[in-house]
Amino acid sequence: MTIFHRIKHNSFFSFLILVCALSLALLSCKKDLASIIGGGLQPGDEYIFAVFDDTTASLRLVAYTIADDSAVTSGRAVYSLGSYNSETFGTLTVNLITQMWDPNLLTHDSVTKEPEHIDSVFILFAYGRSYPSEDGFPTDPIRINIGELIDPVLNNDSTFNNKYYSKQYRDQRSGSLLRDYTINPSDFRDSVVDPSDTSGQTKLPLPILKIPLNHFEGKEYAKKLLEASRKAALPSASDEPLNTFLREIPGLYFEAHPETSPGRGNVVSFNFATEYHGTPGIRVFYRNEGDTVSRYRDYSFYLFWNGGMTYNYINIDNTKGSGELNSLLRAQLGDGTIVGDTTSGQEMVFLQSFYGSLVRVQMPDIRKFAETVSSRHDNKSIVINQACLVINVKPEERFKPATQLNIGHRVAADTIFGIRDHSSFIGGQFNEKKSEYRIFLTRHIQNLLLDTLAPNVPLTLFSSTQHTLPDITTIYGPSKAHGDRRMRLEIVYSVLP
Repeated sequence: MTIFHRIKHNSFFSFLILVCALSLALLSCKKDLASIIGGGLQPGDEYIFAVFDDTTASLRLVAYTIADDSAVTSGRAVYSLGSYNSETFGTLTVNLITQMWDPNLLTHDSVTKEPEHIDSVFILFAYGRSYPSEDGFPTDPIRINIGELIDPVLNNDSTFNNKYYSKQYRDQRSGSLLRDYTINPSDFRDSVVDPSDTSGQTKLPLPILKIPLNHFEGKEYAKKLLEASRKAALPSASDEPLNTFLREIPGLYFEAHPETSPGRGNVVSFNFATEYHGTPGIRVFYRNEGDTVSRYRDYSFYLFWNGGMTYNYINIDNTKGSGELNSLLRAQLGDGTIVGDTTSGQEMVFLQSFYGSLVRVQMPDIRKFAETVSSRHDNKSIVINQACLVINVKPEERFKPATQLNIGHRVAADTIFGIRDHSSFIGGQFNEKKSEYRIFLTRHIQNLLLDTLAPNVPLTLFSSTQHTLPDITTIYGPSKAHGDRRMRLEIVYSVLP
């Protein structure tokens, strides 16, 4: 109001002066704005260059598929069961081996008498997810056998090797509780009601898989469980209750039938330590001798507990696949060392979780790259602004690529140290629209340029679900024949004045 009042009562000359002053101020702001945002340093200026070039020798990548048999750690929260048949990777079959335990062995009095009548027996698992899947659930049936182990599988080390335990798995199977049982996709689609919800309306996100053991062998095994618990809890037991119980109940194996149809099958993961449903196990409904109540007793045994032994034995048969991956893996030593020419790399590389195969990437000599670029600009110094490893995927029907790829240093056959950028591991999410991953290695490349890391140490690509979901990913190698689909390192650098 004050400004317009002055304009109205002063001369036209004063108004003209005010307009000129405002115009000069606006022009001055425009000039300052260009300086502030760095208008003189945009692409095309002599001091900044965007480079996306891996066609020269100084930025050349070399990639290989290497065999993997990573160490498995007992005590994880997720274990799997099932089989799939990929037309590229072949057949992967995941079996489950676990000990048993009575969580109330030293505190309860429910199993003080020999059970008179077993009403029903169920094995319970809390469903996690499936690979491959549709809307988060498996699409194909899974056929399994369930049987007892001969001896307890004791955990003498924090880690163990899949191949080492394969022979023990084969030798330890004894008899069968359930043969050729089929787990159907519909078994996973019904959620359970939260027991803490008195209204009975709240649905939990994790369905329960319930496998009945109500035939003769199953009920006899339930009697055996209850009797072993009773013996282990007796004051006269000469040994520790755990050892007493394990001698009677060594454990169970769950053996999946290998999938024979190309492009079919499922591997399902179960949550073995979930807050929603407790620890998975065997639930027995029974009556003791002399019980007068009409209601059956309800007792649970754990399939997993802290300190116990649970693991997956994985069998991969690459001969059932396309043959290309199988020939690559056969041309290696047991530790994954490439046999023959290691300079040309491979046209396609293959990544399979669950101890299948990894991808090794030989990075370029970044110091040589810096020298080459510097020579193009009168030997001026350069700064690496961004370095991105671009990885393109060749999709396979039904089998989605890994959700995220991580990258690190493989220091041993069973150990990969992920590269970090400050406190975070470096990795790239899968972009479904572009069918690619982008892993930003800026700090790693900068450190190579600064000589803070050993040069030319190969990096290893691995899935973020390496131990929990058996995903498969076929990747275009760095060959120029793949054009824009090739694996490449894109670098953005600036030339210093």
